[in-house]
Amino acid sequence: MAVYMCKYCGMMIEKSSRPSNAGCPKHSSHFWYIVCKNGGIEPKSGLNAYSCKYCGKVVYCSQTPNMSGCPAHNSHSWHKL
Repeated sequence: MAVYMCKYCGMMIEKSSRPSNAGCPKHSSHFWYIVCKNGGIEPKSGLNAYSCKYCGKVVYCSQTPNMSGCPAHNSHSWHKL
């Protein structure tokens, strides 16, 4: 399961395939980035919690999340919690 985040509105979604681009409240369509390929938006056994110091989002991943797509800055700055 992958975690996707919209660069424009910051919405995060956990899906096995790319989410629909429709319905972004901040832009004409969502612009999805994969934050982590093996992770989730809720705590799960075996996954580490990471928080971005710019947007404040928390994600649970087996490895350091992708730096791209921060809605509050040019890139995420993830810190392990």
